Amino acid sequence: MSPPDESPSPAAPPPRPPRAGGGLGTREVVLGWCLWLIGSWVLVLGAAGGIPAAGPTHRWMSFMAAIGVTAVWPALRLSQEARDRRGRPTDAPLSRGAVLLDWVALNLVFQAVLWPMAFVGGWSLPQALLLGGTIAAWSLLAGLIVAWGRAFDRGSARTAAMGGCLAVLLLEPLVLLAAVVARGGGWGGLPDLRLSPLQAVFAYSGPAARFAHADPAFASRVLGVGAAAVLGWVIFLLAGPRGGPGR
Repeated sequence: MSPPDESPSPAAPPPRPPRAGGGLGTREVVLGWCLWLIGSWVLVLGAAGGIPAAGPTHRWMSFMAAIGVTAVWPALRLSQEARDRRGRPTDAPLSRGAVLLDWVALNLVFQAVLWPMAFVGGWSLPQALLLGGTIAAWSLLAGLIVAWGRAFDRGSARTAAMGGCLAVLLLEPLVLLAAVVARGGGWGGLPDLRLSPLQAVFAYSGPAARFAHADPAFASRVLGVGAAAVLGWVIFLLAGPRGGPGR
């Protein structure tokens, strides 16, 4: 009887350590964005009585998209905890590339909402492009603020970044609303919104007949915000804070 074979068996490969990063990946962010858009669509359809061609439906859907990219996405990215390759909490900053990848993915997904609305609403190509450009420009600005907040290991920086995103979205509308209340009603004579995207979204998400009378200055503001966001990103990538302990 031959002795049993005692040759060592090949060692099993070690388990792959968890991926380092800032918590959720872009895939999870995109999934959340899809759920946000679907939930918003269900809500606005229900409020409009299930009539997708109704003008308020498209307008409210566009508002929800603007809120999502300028407030909800920043809140998600600024509140999540970074972890190392072993899954332990770390002070490592969120990759700037991850924020830019988020931005590209969010805007690509929004196209699946934008163009059906444009088709059903009978929008012209310039109207659809300007609404898409509005979402892209302000989301790029919000992403810049998020990347700045995540470049530091201090919670105060994240809080300030979230405050900046909310200020971009809501500060001007709240100031104008306070002015209306103070003078007893009426929006006449008040300046247009320049920092917040809400007025541009309102102008570009309405019926096609109203788009013909939209103020051309809105397009200039969309281009201005987009150009400022691009310039800000270039400066931030070249000379921005790199994060790390004690920053």
